[in-house]
Amino acid sequence: MLNLESNELANFPDARLDLEARQTYFLGLAFGLDGKHLYASMASYSDPLGKKEGSTGNGIAVYTFESGKISPDRFFRLAPRSSIPNGKVRREQFRDVTYPAGLSIANVGGQERVLVAANNSDEAILLNASDGKIIFRLDLSTFKRIPASLPYATVISKDGTRGFVSLWNASTVAELDLVGGKVLRKSNWKAGQSSGWRFASNCAAAQSRQLDSVRSAYQPRPDRGTRCTQRKTLYTLSTKPAGQAYGGSDPQSLALAPDENTLFSANAISDSIAVFDLTSHASSGFIPTEWYPTVVATTGKDLLIASAKGHGSGPNPTPEGQKKDGRTQYPYVLGLIHGSLARLPLAEIPAHLEAYTKETAERNASRGNSDKVPFAAGENKIKHVIYIIRKTALTIRSSVI
Repeated sequence: MLNLESNELANFPDARLDLEARQTYFLGLAFGLDGKHLYASMASYSDPLGKKEGSTGNGIAVYTFESGKISPDRFFRLAPRSSIPNGKVRREQFRDVTYPAGLSIANVGGQERVLVAANNSDEAILLNASDGKIIFRLDLSTFKRIPASLPYATVISKDGTRGFVSLWNASTVAELDLVGGKVLRKSNWKAGQSSGWRFASNCAAAQSRQLDSVRSAYQPRPDRGTRCTQRKTLYTLSTKPAGQAYGGSDPQSLALAPDENTLFSANAISDSIAVFDLTSHASSGFIPTEWYPTVVATTGKDLLIASAKGHGSGPNPTPEGQKKDGRTQYPYVLGLIHGSLARLPLAEIPAHLEAYTKETAERNASRGNSDKVPFAAGENKIKHVIYIIRKTALTIRSSVI
């Protein structure tokens, strides 16, 4: 928790999420309408029903927020999906798994509701914010097998009548009638437009996980887009740094400046924040960040940038005990990575943006003779390079033959 007045950070560990926990935080995090409660998605694959001691199962953790402190309050369990459309098949290993991802909170029909993207059951779930009672479960599956569409992020219109859920693996944004409990439409993005759409913000912009563009998904009204009226693409904004011809930038998060004339995009792979002028529909420049920025947000005066990997990992030479087989146990590399939070005054960005943009381009550029490798003996004896991709660890290791 960042105190904007004192600029101090405070951590509030949850004992339910220790090293051996069978559940984890995922994507969703939002304050309740009273500002005194915090809602977080908590997901589990290894014990989805929370049958074992210390397990919560899949659900929404509710915390109280008072005097800058966060304390556990309630937990709303999400029961497994029970209804499957005709002709579709539930993957057996995910039968009891909902795996809540993004969530949004708003006044819907006079009641405070929580809209949850159920990532591993291909649903949107609308909950009562006070007791967790399920109001609607809406099917968002687009393939024969469930899960496959993978609902990810959510947003609710300001009047509380419409909800939007991105379907990560279907390149689709689903529009929901939150009052009547209906799926109104699914806007699919054709090949060449995007791949893996994650998020729609203020009914005016969406972002891609793999391609390098931030696109307006819906035509807003002239009064700054408080209601979505015409569903069509307006224009495309590229998140690639100048001169970048290959690779991706992986936009992860969007934020509007308080005057809504500037859009910021957190680009995880290029370690940058793209800055766009929405009055001219053009890129203004880039801001360099630490490693892997995943969230960008604005306050009245500041731009906040959360980088998932911060400074990086570094060496792990200090043993922390022994393994069961007697070998020395060293810290796992992911345990050495600590995220970071940067705070940048919005008023200072224009004056420094040219220098920021130059630094971003230099950080992402190849240097020297990138096509040549010098050898001490003067002879290249490498004949083949085999890359072994370990999907579970999300790392690439290479060995030379």
